[in-house]
Amino acid sequence: MILAIDPGTHAGWAHMLNGSRSSGTWNFQTKTKTKSRPAEPKHFRLLHANTSLQYHCDTWGFPDLIVCEDAAGFTRGKSAVEASHKFRAVVELFCAVKNIKLLYVQPADVKRWATGKGNADKEEMLAVARERFGYQGSDDNEADAILIREWYLGLK
Repeated sequence: MILAIDPGTHAGWAHMLNGSRSSGTWNFQTKTKTKSRPAEPKHFRLLHANTSLQYHCDTWGFPDLIVCEDAAGFTRGKSAVEASHKFRAVVELFCAVKNIKLLYVQPADVKRWATGKGNADKEEMLAVARERFGYQGSDDNEADAILIREWYLGLK
């Protein structure tokens, strides 16, 4: 199995298992305060990321390889950059503990492969995921994960 991840607070995942392709998203946002419980601290997003990875593997099996989008050229705000780096650290630790191979891919490389230009926007990437790989959703994180998976499969 190959698992592709577009990391972030709202992360996309896509895998290929025995020739079958599946994809989805994980939401690592913390729980907000209610009358019956306090809000979760911000760092609990990392716990949710690790739990989601473990649940995915318990459900589908452990991948031989995780292909994860790297952070080079990250242009979003400071908070998004910080979260993205921390989520990558969770993926790295998970791979180390579970003895899973990890490959990082630069966002520009996937964009160039998918669209012919390294600075494609979210809508262009969504369009490629729909046209070339049958994606029917509207989540750019899931679309990116699909394209990361297909980028890797094209290398093989």
